[in-house]
Amino acid sequence: SFGILTFYGPLPHLLPSMFRFDFVDEPSDSTDPEVLDNAESDADYQPASELHPASQAMPAPLYEELVVHKFRYKKCVARSDTLGRDGAVSRSVAEAIQRSDLVPGVYEGGFKLWECAVDLVASASETGFPAFAGARVLELGCGHALPGIFALLSGAAAVHFQDYNPEVIEKTTMPNVALNADDAGVDWRSRCKFFAGDWANVDTLLDSAGEPPYDVILTSDTLYNPASYHKLHRIIRRHLAPNGVALVAAKSYYFGEWSVCW
Repeated sequence: SFGILTFYGPLPHLLPSMFRFDFVDEPSDSTDPEVLDNAESDADYQPASELHPASQAMPAPLYEELVVHKFRYKKCVARSDTLGRDGAVSRSVAEAIQRSDLVPGVYEGGFKLWECAVDLVASASETGFPAFAGARVLELGCGHALPGIFALLSGAAAVHFQDYNPEVIEKTTMPNVALNADDAGVDWRSRCKFFAGDWANVDTLLDSAGEPPYDVILTSDTLYNPASYHKLHRIIRRHLAPNGVALVAAKSYYFGEWSVCW
């Protein structure tokens, strides 16, 4: 089962303490957000960077079509068994892909389209909430970027995409955005930005880039690792506009190899 949690800015100090999953050890008994914000160094995690799409048109990729409620979405097909053969991804990511659907801190599962991204879009499409027209939107842990693309095609003024792995942004997120936006006649190059890196480091990058707060922050299937809750909480809390809304779509339980995906 899954659920969609809706938070309105300013975000309360509650996210790190309200989720409990038992498949890994809890990182700390403390739920003080300031303690959690500074609990560890982020030097060993993926550094943050803004990635820019090529100026020329992207080659047409192989894709599958998926209909979510009334939204028709084209999903690029990236075969995980071939990603590491041509240098498209780093050796560590290539090895992680062969072992598991995700390896926290190495490869965070972005080459798969996970269930809760579909559920989030289905809910937004069915209810019309949140209103994306004219909004600044950030999708955290975007992977295939289904929620962010839905926001873009629903009239968002700007949509920024973040994933842990730059390879995911370059090989999956950007091609998916281009494929769907070009098909709809939407100028995505002037309205989209792409960031890679650990949430703590992207948090700092957004500050240094002077990015204004976001009206809507979306994230789905990003609560599988309790050790990262404080980073997710912090980046949402610090970058959500005062009257903004954050939607967090998650399963009730995460366990095993987390292999259920679309």
